[in-house]
Amino acid sequence: MNTGDNRRCDIIQLVAISGDHTFNRYMMPQVAIDRGATAVTGFRVHNGKLFQNGRAMNTAILTEALTSFLDFLRSLEQPVLLAAHGARRFDIPVLDRALFRCSFTKEFQGLDSRFLDTLQLS
Repeated sequence: MNTGDNRRCDIIQLVAISGDHTFNRYMMPQVAIDRGATAVTGFRVHNGKLFQNGRAMNTAILTEALTSFLDFLRSLEQPVLLAAHGARRFDIPVLDRALFRCSFTKEFQGLDSRFLDTLQLS
């Protein structure tokens, strides 16, 4: 994960909350996590395992995590508003690439979900 260039970033954690419903999955990154990102997020990889703040995390394969995420979004009242801080510069491009890589772009677009960038609100 390189915080300066999102083109090389992977999704490590995918979280969504709607009322009492929560989705949370961790994935093993395919690229090294740089020191700056580890300092901010607490994520690091050691001996083929993902850790956050020293605690080993159970990880899913990207395709499985995205399938579960799409199922979670489908279970919610539509359209869904996805909020993220810095979404336009970071979250949207990284998620779009992951969806494309797993051939889920059309499925995601079919949900008519929208993004709210909380950075623009602050």
